[in-house]
Amino acid sequence: MTPSRPDVWWAALSAAHQASWRLVIAVSAVVALPGSVICIIGVAVSGADVLVPMILALVLVSLSPFVHELGHVTVQVVLADAARQVVAGRGTWSSGAVLRWGLDVHGDGAVAIAGPLAALGCGVVVLALPVPFVLSGPVAALSWVHLRSLRRTAPDGVQVRRAIRARY
Repeated sequence: MTPSRPDVWWAALSAAHQASWRLVIAVSAVVALPGSVICIIGVAVSGADVLVPMILALVLVSLSPFVHELGHVTVQVVLADAARQVVAGRGTWSSGAVLRWGLDVHGDGAVAIAGPLAALGCGVVVLALPVPFVLSGPVAALSWVHLRSLRRTAPDGVQVRRAIRARY
């Protein structure tokens, strides 16, 4: 039941962007200095061929808030009926949120867990890059911060717990 209308997907992409662009800039600023040091160490230890994969790794980690929100909106668009596919985003310098129509309890749980898992995928991709683990490991570990959105008091965590507790 995947919608093929480009306007629905464009609205979803736009919502993910609205929810995350400030946070992507903030993460990029935080990652810039330690990432530069890691790149310099990587080139010194392993040679210049690790520079491009390390820069790609830092870009992936910086874009992980966008990937997180994109995970939410993608599952929303796939699971929602035609009237409930359009979503909107709202973000600050420290967090992002997708404003969307509610689904059934299990659909809401799927939407909630999709964001952190999608962002965690950025870390998996970083580990797959041809970079020594001693360099890529710390960068990939940054993507684990998205699992904090599944804690008991976070909105994603509340929805996932509600879906787990619901009976079929």
